[in-house]
Amino acid sequence: MTAAGGFSRDPIGHRDPTGSRVYSDVCRELKIRPLESLMRSKRLQAPISSITSFDYSHRALSPDDCRGICSFLRRLPNLTHLAFNQIPFNNLVFSQIIEQIERTPTLENLELFGLHPPASHVPTLHRILLAPRLQRLKLGDNSLTPDDMVAIAEAVVSSKANIVQLHLGGNDLGSSPEAAARFLHVMAGYEPLMSIGLRSCKLDARAVPALIDLLCHEDCRITDLQLKNNALCALGPGIVEAFKVNKTLRVLELESTQLDATAAQELGEAIPHLESLRALNLNGNQFGDAGLIHIAGALSTSTTLSTLGLSNVGATAQGAARLAAALGNNSVLAGLDISQNDAGDLGAAEIAALIRSPACPVESVDLSSNGINPAGGAALAAAVAESTRIKHVDLGKNALGDVGAQAWGAALRFNRSLQRLCLTDNRLSDAGGRALLAGLHLNTTLTNFSYGGQSAQRNDIDRGCRKAIDRITARNQARGQARHEIATPDSPLHRHRHVRTASAHGIIGAAHGVVGPSHYGQDGPFFTPSLAQPSTQPSMGEGGLVGLPLVTSIGPGRARCMSDLARPRTSQTFTPITSPGSTFVTLAASRSPPPMLPKSPFSPTAPTQSVSPAIARPASSGSAALHALYIDSPLPGIDLPHHSRAPSLDSLSSIGCEAFIGVDL
Repeated sequence: MTAAGGFSRDPIGHRDPTGSRVYSDVCRELKIRPLESLMRSKRLQAPISSITSFDYSHRALSPDDCRGICSFLRRLPNLTHLAFNQIPFNNLVFSQIIEQIERTPTLENLELFGLHPPASHVPTLHRILLAPRLQRLKLGDNSLTPDDMVAIAEAVVSSKANIVQLHLGGNDLGSSPEAAARFLHVMAGYEPLMSIGLRSCKLDARAVPALIDLLCHEDCRITDLQLKNNALCALGPGIVEAFKVNKTLRVLELESTQLDATAAQELGEAIPHLESLRALNLNGNQFGDAGLIHIAGALSTSTTLSTLGLSNVGATAQGAARLAAALGNNSVLAGLDISQNDAGDLGAAEIAALIRSPACPVESVDLSSNGINPAGGAALAAAVAESTRIKHVDLGKNALGDVGAQAWGAALRFNRSLQRLCLTDNRLSDAGGRALLAGLHLNTTLTNFSYGGQSAQRNDIDRGCRKAIDRITARNQARGQARHEIATPDSPLHRHRHVRTASAHGIIGAAHGVVGPSHYGQDGPFFTPSLAQPSTQPSMGEGGLVGLPLVTSIGPGRARCMSDLARPRTSQTFTPITSPGSTFVTLAASRSPPPMLPKSPFSPTAPTQSVSPAIARPASSGSAALHALYIDSPLPGIDLPHHSRAPSLDSLSSIGCEAFIGVDL
């Protein structure tokens, strides 16, 4: 904690000056004015011993200001990361920065983006390799020529530093095929290198053989290869051999490299051979469904690839269907990006079927800008409602409308895994916003919800609704990720303060279908036919319920399921509370309905013919029958004398409760 006078005290009372105090003293000694932006920086309010990173970027820097900063940096005993990016070139400033880098013995990470030194000053960059502990070097967007790039590669290899990450993107390497081949040959034999970034380096098909040689080299330890925005066009059959030989590559960035269907076929044949590959980015390559078929074929046999980017590849519903079918046999792919394609409602339905599959490993899916309408949006919502794995869904820039928003509002009521949802630019109105808000009242996991937009089809939701949505997501974020625990037969139920029952479909009430409005209000359907088809009335077993989830409700935003059977009670009477239009039963342990719930059609004082237990059947109201359960003695098979202890899972299973999820509220 910072004390008066710009000092901080450690646990034993030593005074440690803050960064701002030290910087102010340095400027006073040099008789220069301190930069206000640095004096206000939160990072400099920490004690100097805890400051490990310094970043001064995107601002002009005078020689005097640079002198003050460099003098301050020399007072930081634990500086490991330094960044000077996008600073207009000045000869004196550049020289001071290079000198400071040389004089920082603890420096490990260095960023010098966009300085654009003239050719006469480029050799000065080699001096930064004198920093003894330097490991990560980023020199992107510095107008370096092919010869400059080769010289830097040779300097890296001959230096005493162990550079594990070298990013040179945005410079010119490919305009000279000979220089490109020389650069890649030099780096191929450099064993410490693990990550190399060559985005937008003007590489073309002539550099592909050298890239393959790089991956095949016996000393190659590269795990991350970034080739974005290079016109490679084709990979050639050599990529298969390279993937067979290489054992280290984990991330391959091939976005916007102009790969065609033939290149996609070659890559599809190679992927199964590279057992170390974890992430593959093919965004922006227009190989269409013809190429996607080959990539999908590789996914069906891949056992390691966990992240795949297929944005803007010209895929249609047919390609989405092939992709979903292939992923049905994949057990590891967690992140899938197929945005900016033309999947439409049919493609959305295929992806929805994939998400609904219990064996589906996908946790994040991006379907933005895919021409998806309300039908496709509802199919995805139904799948997400049932999923226990999905964490991130992006449906921005589609055409879901208020009908799609209603389906997503219903899904948000039941899903307990989704953390991020994007529905921007879907032409939602206030009605759609209210439907989403109604679903969020029962949601405890969604922490990041994007619902605005900037385009012509942006959403138009009133301010009050937006603020209410933000409050709920902020509440969820503050609570942290909701804790879910599935009770197993060897786990005692009484360990869980509140217990939620789930139907065979994974959603409360899904086995029987809730077709009426929610008892929390008229903001939208509590359960729609698209999420569960209404079934016949639940069958009643002798002395109990068969296959009928029991749910207790205590008001908007909270649901406690079976908690009244699991907690000690002094009374043995349960008062029935029903939801209009529902075919599942809700119970409450009080003699009157909980606050903020509609009055039960069965008054606690109303005469009710009951047995132990008995089913009270009121007159039919509307098209859906209402059911309530009135219990004036413990359920058969559950030994609860005076409700003094919780029932066992075996006894609860005997009345048709198929799964129990513990939720601490």
